[in-house]
Amino acid sequence: MTIFKMSFLASILIFVITLIRITMLQWLPKKTFPILWSVVLYRLLVPFFISSKFSIYTLINVLKNTIINTTAFLEFSIDRNAVSGIASDITSAAALTNATGMNILPVRVLWIIGMCVCALFFLISHFRCLMDYKTSLPVENVLIEKWKQKHFIRRTVDIRQSDKITTALTYGLFKPVVLLPKTTDWTNETQLQYILTHEYAHIQEFDILLKWLLAIAVCVHWFNPFVWIMYLLANRDIELSCDETVVWTLGETVRYSYALTLIELEEKKSSFTPFANRFCKNSIEERMVLIMKARRVSFIGILSALAIIISTLIVFATNPVSEAAGTVQFTSQEITPEGIETPNNFNETRTANCPVDFVKSEEFIHLVNGTASEHNAENGQMVLYKNQNKTWSLKQGETICIDVNIENVFKDGQTAVIGYVIDNSYTDIFNGKITHSKSIEFAAPKEGNYTFYFIGASSDTIHIQSLCIL
Repeated sequence: MTIFKMSFLASILIFVITLIRITMLQWLPKKTFPILWSVVLYRLLVPFFISSKFSIYTLINVLKNTIINTTAFLEFSIDRNAVSGIASDITSAAALTNATGMNILPVRVLWIIGMCVCALFFLISHFRCLMDYKTSLPVENVLIEKWKQKHFIRRTVDIRQSDKITTALTYGLFKPVVLLPKTTDWTNETQLQYILTHEYAHIQEFDILLKWLLAIAVCVHWFNPFVWIMYLLANRDIELSCDETVVWTLGETVRYSYALTLIELEEKKSSFTPFANRFCKNSIEERMVLIMKARRVSFIGILSALAIIISTLIVFATNPVSEAAGTVQFTSQEITPEGIETPNNFNETRTANCPVDFVKSEEFIHLVNGTASEHNAENGQMVLYKNQNKTWSLKQGETICIDVNIENVFKDGQTAVIGYVIDNSYTDIFNGKITHSKSIEFAAPKEGNYTFYFIGASSDTIHIQSLCIL
């Protein structure tokens, strides 16, 4: 799965979670939202997903195939380009990720440059802050020591003070450090209790790890504005979750005094600290409102949160069944025309993304050194490719690249379908228009022997100048 497809699918999930946040933030436990953002991070950073028949993309594929197959049996004269256009408009994300006529190399270079710039920005900001934190001194205070003894955490937690900061923060994953301003009122036991409870909540929930993953996601998907929105909202929700923990731990009676503490400690940030959790955030108004409305969540509220998390995970964070299990096979009764070699060891099947009567014939072409010379793909003809009369033996996850160059006769390109065959199942990996060239990366969904195909779905014969599979 390409970065652009992963980003597109994650954008849908970000949009859904943002709507949930707008409508239900006051009613759900605040821990719900860091969990939901973690699901988005999985979508953004992991290229392999579980398939589910309840996935929204399964529904999209079903609707797409229904329209295509219904159109195929209409008794009207419909232009082939119109039929293919309907299919490509409903595809879930593959059409977006395989932009027509786009030269893949410049896009990759631009993406890598943007990723490096973002990574440098985060890392330089982080290391500049670490240099300031190194000048901090340990806190020698009786109240602090008593509090640490009452709140044991398996990881070693160091509490220090610094004159470089004006608000409390936490940094460090394996050896976390709670850093307090040097101007802290060490005699104010109530205020110290609020601050330490909040910062220890960050440590217990491994919020630093979540912040690192958020930053990595932003670097990888820097071109996607939805990912930046996720970064801002997720950081805000991390703070809201810790505020809720403080109220739940110390009791609802502390809401007013805790809110006053936040107001006293609020300030505009003077530096960017991407991998530290601050006690205060610029979104102080939202935090005040939610703190004052904080209540113990009922059993129904917890069940609602679990239902939202599970349903969001199943519906939006899974792949359609057809992507992992292969496509539905259609049997054709057509007779192979004379002079066309019938595929060996394959049943008479057709791809799920084309009507049965649309794929008229098959023809094998044997690639030499992974490349096929000039040949034609007539309208409705399936051309199958083998590597020097052999199939491609691929392991699961092994990647190859399919490069196609055509002689275009239409201004907006010619429609084609490209896919693979394994275990007598035909699965499309591209369905759209090609102007001059198309480069497709294919990762084997499982170990086996693969054959690839090209279907001419244009109203005119497609003259393929070269096709390379390496």
